[in-house]
Amino acid sequence: MKETLCLAPPTDNPDWDVWLLNLDTEIKQFGYKKYNQNLRKEDFAFFKTFYKEEEKIYQIGVLVYDFRKYMHFNSSANYIGIQYECMLIGDNRIDMSVSKAISLATFEEMALAFYERLNKYL
Repeated sequence: MKETLCLAPPTDNPDWDVWLLNLDTEIKQFGYKKYNQNLRKEDFAFFKTFYKEEEKIYQIGVLVYDFRKYMHFNSSANYIGIQYECMLIGDNRIDMSVSKAISLATFEEMALAFYERLNKYL
């Protein structure tokens, strides 16, 4: 049975710095690498490439949004947001974006189904 990692941020007033540190440690155990970039205005992201034999077929990104930086504008901005991305690799680009409290394994299953259904359009 595949281990699951639920990336849904806790709702019970967590220590966000500890939560982010745990996320960083745990997601890397699943083969994801951390990048500081700005694909969708995230603060940072974790990516993993998936292969069919030797061919790259899609990437999964876990985008992290740290809204705490806006607390001086809005005191209720004390939270971290997660968004999943699946980017199919081919001559054309087709993406899927999901913002939902699901496990990483569930999103990986969704990404595979997305690839299998849409790869003929690449």
